[in-house]
Amino acid sequence: MTGSKKKIIDKLAKGPNKVMKMQEAEKLVPYVLDAIKEVLLEEGVVTIRGLASLKLEVKPEHDARDPRTGEKIHVPARLHPKCSFSKQLKDELKEYEVE
Repeated sequence: MTGSKKKIIDKLAKGPNKVMKMQEAEKLVPYVLDAIKEVLLEEGVVTIRGLASLKLEVKPEHDARDPRTGEKIHVPARLHPKCSFSKQLKDELKEYEVE
């Protein structure tokens, strides 16, 4: 089963708690996800207690080889996202049986 932005919106609007109207959820979810991305780019770390910690690592530039041609290529430095899930979430997931 794959989760998606649409499923999150449906949970907020149609779930047992009906937190908000569908139109509100459709506006809110993309805004929250964009805000998380912006903070991650500005600060380098976003921690959502009880869920996960997201951080950006800088992968340094290096030389590599093209596996098809064997030619030496230069790989520039880049940002690499990392995610580590909270102990609380891991403990909660232990309670569920796997089918």
